[in-house]
Amino acid sequence: MTKIKVGLLFGGCSGEHEVSINSARAIARALQEGSNADKYDILPTYIQKDGRWRASDIAQKVLESGKPALPEAKDTSSELTTSSSLWQTPSQAGEIDVWFPILHGPNGEDGTIQGLLKLMQVPFVGSGVLGSAMGMDK
Repeated sequence: MTKIKVGLLFGGCSGEHEVSINSARAIARALQEGSNADKYDILPTYIQKDGRWRASDIAQKVLESGKPALPEAKDTSSELTTSSSLWQTPSQAGEIDVWFPILHGPNGEDGTIQGLLKLMQVPFVGSGVLGSAMGMDK
């Protein structure tokens, strides 16, 4: 059986950054335990507080440690920028079957990231753009 590749998208620029990391850790753990271990591969993508997107090593370290990466972490091999393949076909996106946004607060729960994923025409977990935007307007 082929495993479903789940792209965990976590961190973010909001004041809920650390909460997002903790949520991502819990979700990753749940997707890797018991009978789920044979169903899912986790591919983390971490958004630093300064807005830089990180895949691979830095994202995995943050997921394992539960501690945010410092902005001065300069491992550009894992950095995804507007000029990188993220905006065409992400280096991981070709591998990812479904994105799981775990971003709290602005840019995460307000429809912003959902809009980006929709524009990229990739499947994702959770509410769509409108539902997310309406849910944030409390």
